[in-house]
Amino acid sequence: MNLRAGWRDKACVHPGGGETVRIKAQLRSFCLAALAAATLASAASNAAGIPGCGDVAGDWDGWIKGCAVIIDDVRESAAVRAKALRIRGLAHYRLGAYDDAIADYSAAIGFDAKNVATYVNRAGAYQRKHDFTRAMADYNLAAALDPQEAWIFFDRGKAYQDMRDFGRARQDYDEAIRLRPTVAVFFRRRGELRKSQGDLAGAGADLDTALRLDPQDVLAYLSRGNLNAAQHDYDKAFADFDKALAVKPDLPQLVALIYSARAMAADEMGDLPRALQEYDAVLKIQPDNAIYLQGRAFTAFAAGDFAAAAAGFGSAVQKNPAMFYSVIMRYVARSRMGEHDTPELRRSAEALERNAWPWPLIGLFLGEVTPDEVRATAKMQAVNKDAERRKCEAAFFLAEYDLMHRRRDEAVILMQEAAKTCTWDAFERNAAMAEAKRLAP
Repeated sequence: MNLRAGWRDKACVHPGGGETVRIKAQLRSFCLAALAAATLASAASNAAGIPGCGDVAGDWDGWIKGCAVIIDDVRESAAVRAKALRIRGLAHYRLGAYDDAIADYSAAIGFDAKNVATYVNRAGAYQRKHDFTRAMADYNLAAALDPQEAWIFFDRGKAYQDMRDFGRARQDYDEAIRLRPTVAVFFRRRGELRKSQGDLAGAGADLDTALRLDPQDVLAYLSRGNLNAAQHDYDKAFADFDKALAVKPDLPQLVALIYSARAMAADEMGDLPRALQEYDAVLKIQPDNAIYLQGRAFTAFAAGDFAAAAAGFGSAVQKNPAMFYSVIMRYVARSRMGEHDTPELRRSAEALERNAWPWPLIGLFLGEVTPDEVRATAKMQAVNKDAERRKCEAAFFLAEYDLMHRRRDEAVILMQEAAKTCTWDAFERNAAMAEAKRLAP
């Protein structure tokens, strides 16, 4: 893949519970840290060669210890100590010690205030801490120092995208492409952004260009396959997924990601047995992954296998007690089998945050929130692109609530509403469509 050595394609975090895991799209942004390129600082340092400090790939603890000897040696030149600080900063970054990374990058700046990579890397550490004000300050300093370096604009564009400032993200991606029109990953990321903004034709053009520039870009095949699935062109989608696998990616988590995309495409086309088979392939690779367990459980629920669904949601909660939707859906799946274990729901809910959506959905089944309060809260919290999502969720879970209380007619209306309003990337979509079909006269 064309991930440029010497620059960071930021390592992602493993998604947690609650709001971060509710939609299928999150399965497409899993942590692929091993795919990430090294930072510019590490590449520059290693090119110069500092024995014992960054010379053994991936030995982050060894880097920290070895670099400390150089950093603390006042006889070393400022340039060498600055390099050692940058390398140790990278090691801290890779270990998730972002404050330590920031401290090292800041010290390196004290030795060399014009090293572009140091500002970019410190910006990345601030970004991991969601301190976007400081991150942007560093990106801006780097861009001012080297306005012709395309990768600065690319990284800053990703930061803007994290901030959901899509307009500025697009501007930076455009600038990166203007400066370096032969870098595949620039087109891939811009294509993914355009897809998220509804510009499907533009997204397709960018992803085609990315693959023309780098036919081995697994993630570009994956993104184009997801785009084709969103457009209901499933033959092309699976062709792209097959091409992604044919590249023979050597990272198990990436292979799992491809199979999960195949599962979701099969879900969307209504081939639930195939979707379950694809999820089984995923879980052979990552059997303890809570989000994949949740995805399979939703598919089992859509297929009407409520026992398997309840077991799957239970396994997801066991792996990650903060899985809001698995907590709710386990209770819902068991209720479809005639089991209403409210005490178990209450125990599971103790680990969840109560101050924001989707807590009212759990409160509904616990008898602490009324249906009208769920509707009002969903409407109040629904802003911009979240509006349809909240409407979808409220309709789906209120329908399940009505089913539990033997209000079939009301449930039918709400489930049909959920089936219409849930977007293609909502887990509830296929469940709502299947439930609406089961409830039909």
